[in-house]
Amino acid sequence: MRRIVTLTGAGVRLTGDTPKAVDRVFGTALKLLQGKLLADSVAYVEAVRTSDTDWTVVRAPRLLDGSATGTVVSRPHVGQGTSSKLTREDLATFLLDAVTDDATIGTAPAVSN
Repeated sequence: MRRIVTLTGAGVRLTGDTPKAVDRVFGTALKLLQGKLLADSVAYVEAVRTSDTDWTVVRAPRLLDGSATGTVVSRPHVGQGTSSKLTREDLATFLLDAVTDDATIGTAPAVSN
């Protein structure tokens, strides 16, 4: 397997992220309530990023049911022009598109509506 497009939560922070106040509140709550899950996610993302594959790690916020909006905001870092929600349908479309978008290789975009 050469290409990996994978998903994690926006609570997984990377160098360059500038989380907004709401992001910091959710991040703190996640550390307190689901610290082991967050640590596992951070380790997983690091394993993917250091692999010899063509990887993309998509970082998503709170997922909502409902129809696709047709608009996904994608930024290189958490807290820089993204919001705290995303519909599942929009996420699915973004993930499928990323599989064939070479511009996403080696990136970990934060996405939202």
